Amino acid sequence: MSYIDDDLTKLKHYAKSLGLTVKIVPADKSIDCSAVYIAEDKQVILYQFKGRSKTFMVLCLLHELGHHREFLDRSKKDTETLIDALNAEKPNKSQRAAIYVSECNAAVYMVIIRDELSLKIPRYKVMAESQLDAFVAESFYINGKHNTQKVNKEKRKQLRKEYKDACTRTFE
Repeated sequence: MSYIDDDLTKLKHYAKSLGLTVKIVPADKSIDCSAVYIAEDKQVILYQFKGRSKTFMVLCLLHELGHHREFLDRSKKDTETLIDALNAEKPNKSQRAAIYVSECNAAVYMVIIRDELSLKIPRYKVMAESQLDAFVAESFYINGKHNTQKVNKEKRKQLRKEYKDACTRTFE
């Protein structure tokens, strides 16, 4: 069993300890996200796309668990603005701001959860993905539309390199 399998198992147990169920389901062409956290159903759904790595699954689960931690910190109450924003077909700027704040908070929890559970996934990968999530949310907030996959892929590559270099650099 690889360290990624161990990390995925730890995260599932952690989710269960928080009262959540984790479902991994095959994705079809109509799915436009990698995972979703559904507070009212107390579940996280991870969509398994062909060719996606287990490392990516761990990062997605970390992000969704970050949403749950944020939800718990807000005393299990979603703000009206966030609920409206998540349900809006085309969120306005104030609704996008609520989404941005929620996404950034979830991104922060990714690193915290990784460290709390002593996961083996390299810290730089979690930090880079956390920053990518913030970048994606900020772009949506500013532009009102989602980045292309190409833009996000290039940003992920850049962030991973920056964080890997920073984490492996020795100071003399």
